[in-house]
Amino acid sequence: MNNLFDQRQFNKLIKDQLANTSSSDIDPTNLDLSWIDKYVSETLDKAFSRTGTINTREAPSSTEQLKTDLLDIHHYLIAKIHIPKHIDHKKIKLSINATKLKIRGLPEGDSQMVDLPTQIDTHDTKAIYKDHILEVRMPKLPDNDDNYNHVKVHFDE
Repeated sequence: MNNLFDQRQFNKLIKDQLANTSSSDIDPTNLDLSWIDKYVSETLDKAFSRTGTINTREAPSSTEQLKTDLLDIHHYLIAKIHIPKHIDHKKIKLSINATKLKIRGLPEGDSQMVDLPTQIDTHDTKAIYKDHILEVRMPKLPDNDDNYNHVKVHFDE
């Protein structure tokens, strides 16, 4: 995932805001800092609205796309799947492997795939449905050599 904080963009924003202001003109009791609030809000929206496109290789074009938000936090990847009211949420089934989440039970027997941006531990994944949102909480696998199996190399000499 991309870094959400762009230092160059932030520096330019501050420089633009303070371009016509000298330090003697600054009144700390009467500062308009709304531009900082706007910047922080936009950055947080960007961080927590990681809308991913659901890969629909298995779904025919007649099926509408489900919207998903992927949140990559410290030890977890969280998928928030928005389920429209006309879809029977009790028929939805999830399958998962280390890099993909499969949603089954959609109208007309369709299924859809969500590509995951990081490998996850499939054994401790949990899901809950509430208010038309299916939230899937997936523990991320640590990025180390423990995730690899050794392959014996035979040298033909």
